[in-house]
Amino acid sequence: MQEILKYIRKADEDFNLIEDNDVLVLGVSGGKDSVVLLHALSLYQKFKEKHFKLIAVHMNMGFDNVSIDTIKQYASSLNVPFHSIDVPIYEILKHYKKDDGSLDCARCSNLKRGAIVNIAKEMNANKVVFAHHADDAIETLVLNAIHSARLDTFMPKISYEDNEIDFIRPMVYVSEQKIIQITKKLNRGR
Repeated sequence: MQEILKYIRKADEDFNLIEDNDVLVLGVSGGKDSVVLLHALSLYQKFKEKHFKLIAVHMNMGFDNVSIDTIKQYASSLNVPFHSIDVPIYEILKHYKKDDGSLDCARCSNLKRGAIVNIAKEMNANKVVFAHHADDAIETLVLNAIHSARLDTFMPKISYEDNEIDFIRPMVYVSEQKIIQITKKLNRGR
């Protein structure tokens, strides 16, 4: 975990991701990336010279067989407030399926982004934290090159809706392999 914290600190310093008195809403899906980031930020919060509040949020989008009990307990064990909020994204996606019957990933992404911004505003947060990592940045670069003929990826920090909410990605320097290694260590410790 120390290496991930080192990379988070570097990203924070390079891009000024977390400032004193920030209120951060971390989108937690329950997957390895968001769980590792939840753990890392709960530790980062303890030794960081800046004081910030961390809130974990799971958006219940209406998909079947999604259990949040484990992630809720994990957030509690880290002393991080946890909220599960119902958002009807799946119901909307069912009405806009692609010709092949699959769900529209781009539409889903836009709906999730809008929903998390609204949730953050309701919680008086000024930043939304995503668990995108270095491999995600590279994948986005390649996909944009192939599908849009442009060399572009996401930024570690972007402002959204007239600078009211910033999106930050503290794990931008962390490889997926490192996240997998940490996940295995965390699972052994349980």
